[in-house]
Amino acid sequence: MPAYSGELSAKAGGAVVVINRADNLWTGGKPQIQSIYERPKAATKILPFPILDIRHIDNASGTEYFFGTSKDEPGSLTLGRGKDFDNDTYLEIYGFYSLKESGWKNPYALNRETTDIREYGAKFIFEYKNLSLSYKITQTDFKNDDIGALFSELKRSGRAHTAGLSYQQMINKTYGVTPGMVYEKGAYDGKSSSYERYEAFLGFDYMKQDIFLNAKISAKISEFAKTHPLYQQTREDKTYEGSAIATFLNPLGMKNYFATAGAIASKTGSTIKFFDSRSVITFCGAGYKF
Repeated sequence: MPAYSGELSAKAGGAVVVINRADNLWTGGKPQIQSIYERPKAATKILPFPILDIRHIDNASGTEYFFGTSKDEPGSLTLGRGKDFDNDTYLEIYGFYSLKESGWKNPYALNRETTDIREYGAKFIFEYKNLSLSYKITQTDFKNDDIGALFSELKRSGRAHTAGLSYQQMINKTYGVTPGMVYEKGAYDGKSSSYERYEAFLGFDYMKQDIFLNAKISAKISEFAKTHPLYQQTREDKTYEGSAIATFLNPLGMKNYFATAGAIASKTGSTIKFFDSRSVITFCGAGYKF
């Protein structure tokens, strides 16, 4: 029998996430609001976050199986498979399930209560040389959608379809830039909750020995499908975001350990003040590679 050519690896650790956010739809904020015509007040929340990445590689077929958490799907567990066909072509597909999601039963009530949300989906990625194409579908199910029961146009269960295109251009072995664009269509049970979103972004990559740095800036515009029944106005959001994430392998000479830190800042301006938002998220973590 031929020798088995598989590899198994795992990374495990934890991180602390600090969120400062002013967002009327965020259940980490205050449950009481003064008016549905005011901008949101800021609140701060500190959360633990697990880091887990288990991978099995079949070298003979160029296939990789993986399970764990992912920076691309924050707060979710992912399970997937990737296949390297040659040095130029790569295919990946994975499913994800959010570990903990919640929303307001009625975000416009002055004294609000939370309800559970199930959020899950799948993503497909095709890479050819430096070009990357992706498609993701995300299903959202509200357990108690009180506002949707009052106004059918505001029902929030449904799905989002997201298509992305990007191109990574390496300047040299250390530096690279990645421009790209994303189109998303939110198709929810309520027409006033459904939207189309357009995004343009520019990423910057730095890779040298045991240091990896990724920075990104983006601009998004979201156009909602129908006039909001409470405000008698069509909602349109413009969002600007910047992020930087650094990963250090073998920090301070500690073999097989890793450390990570980063920050994400965003600001949204809406035609309806209630939906204005801003947030700053910082995190740091560490772990061990087995």
